[in-house]
Amino acid sequence: MSLTEEESNFFRFYFLNLKIATKAVRVYFDYVHPPAGLASELTKSSVTLKGLRFMTKLQLNILYPSPGQTVTSAEFDTTLIVCLLRNLPPRESAPVSGWDNLPHPNDNSTGADLARVKWYRNQSVHSKDGILSSTDFNQWWGDLEGVSIYTKMTPLQGRTM
Repeated sequence: MSLTEEESNFFRFYFLNLKIATKAVRVYFDYVHPPAGLASELTKSSVTLKGLRFMTKLQLNILYPSPGQTVTSAEFDTTLIVCLLRNLPPRESAPVSGWDNLPHPNDNSTGADLARVKWYRNQSVHSKDGILSSTDFNQWWGDLEGVSIYTKMTPLQGRTM
């Protein structure tokens, strides 16, 4: 059984989003919230995070593991990382279009980059047919390729996805 071009486009984009874009978001998160102080930050913000109506029990178990276990961003998916960046100080500013919409192509703010990665992740994960036209593939790939989260971090200046 061979894949159609549209199926191949979908899988290639899904891999970009799952592996590369998620890693970019995680590296940015670790830059803003260094791993050495993450558990302490989460403890300080536990009332806020536990009070979020959309936070699931599974997410809370990841953030607040059993005693003796260490919390690291390696366990966080894109959705949880973006949620934390939005709710842990210093909070990221929402793009003009809001957190749940695809930002304007010219908006390259950190909030827009995060919203863009999350939006495309949701499009991929919630796809009913697992296909992506060549036109959409080229547009979506270019949009994710243009995410500049890496270059906004001084220690990683000049890196690209």
